Amino acid sequence: MKILFYRYAQDPNFEAIITSINKTKHQFGYASGEVTQEAIANFAPDIIIHNIPNTESFPIKSSAISININDTDNKHSFSFTKPKSKNYIGKFVYLRDCNVNENELEKYKSDVVYIGSPVVFGNVLDFLVNNNINFKFFNHQPHNINGYCGMCSSEDYGKFYKNAKACIVTSGDDARLMDIVSCDGNPVVYNNNADQCIEQILSAINENKKYTIDGYNKEDILKQHTSFDKAAQIFKTIGLSKISEEILKIKKIDWYKK
Repeated sequence: MKILFYRYAQDPNFEAIITSINKTKHQFGYASGEVTQEAIANFAPDIIIHNIPNTESFPIKSSAISININDTDNKHSFSFTKPKSKNYIGKFVYLRDCNVNENELEKYKSDVVYIGSPVVFGNVLDFLVNNNINFKFFNHQPHNINGYCGMCSSEDYGKFYKNAKACIVTSGDDARLMDIVSCDGNPVVYNNNADQCIEQILSAINENKKYTIDGYNKEDILKQHTSFDKAAQIFKTIGLSKISEEILKIKKIDWYKK
């Protein structure tokens, strides 16, 4: 079977789904920007998976099944952002290798880590940068703040989470929290109470205090809420159960047994 992936815009969730499907043994094509009718005809895909917004099918006509990763209301449309959508994908994690060689361990170790702009933490950020704390954060935009370590490859997220004494996260950031838990990180949730958050951070650093969050269990996340599970869900929903089963088999071989 030939599957064409069309990227309208970069989206980590879309990329994670693509990566999981890519592990099957089908033939794949990739496209973005302007694509001609001739190019589509030459590749002759059986399936086109795209994230073009506001369209219920790929705009170039073909005999391919169009899988729409957007918010449209169609039996072949799947939404990352609309919980009330019939085909809502839901939050999930992209499985990463969190193992680190001994000679690289220092690179990934920290007292506190955050991937993103830490300005959302208010007074907690002031505490982290003004005290003797090994605080690391990563963002694609430069920050003139102590602890800024540049950009971080998504493949390395788990390595930083696993080797930090505390992984700070804002309340309600479910996707990030799932990432942390699935990588054996130690989540410290900031719920606008700076004093409480700082106390928990200090306990994690000085006493090796470990935190658990109700409703977030590593085993449950890895069993049901990974990019493999969501990719398989997409194909099962549109009636392509064989590919769905292939994806879940690959997940079991490559990841879950670990």
